[in-house]
Amino acid sequence: MPRWYPVYVSCDLEGDVRTLRRAAGGVLVERLLEHDDAAYTYAYSVVAGVPLRSHRASFTVAPSAAGSRIICHTEAEHDDPEVDIEASLAGSSARGAPGSESPPGDRFHRVADRHTCSLATVGMSVEQ
Repeated sequence: MPRWYPVYVSCDLEGDVRTLRRAAGGVLVERLLEHDDAAYTYAYSVVAGVPLRSHRASFTVAPSAAGSRIICHTEAEHDDPEVDIEASLAGSSARGAPGSESPPGDRFHRVADRHTCSLATVGMSVEQ
């Protein structure tokens, strides 16, 4: 995880719970919801460490001419309805994996109101 999101300095997995730690001491706890090696997909939910009422994210890796295409989908609802959750999710998803590229106009499709956000990254190609 630190390779994809350098803000995290460690990642521990115990059963279906993943705990991510930041250098400054912050902790994010996620629960694995689905995992399918054959379909190259998994889904998880943030359960502690950030003020979210609900959260669900999924990733699927598909072949592409450039290497692999990562299809991401995130839905979240912040505890505070005044927070712009769409901007928050778009900022963290835009950072993505090192070396990732996506065609202009093919990165995000958003549906949001003041309380909830659904964001899908539809075309991130990663060469490895």
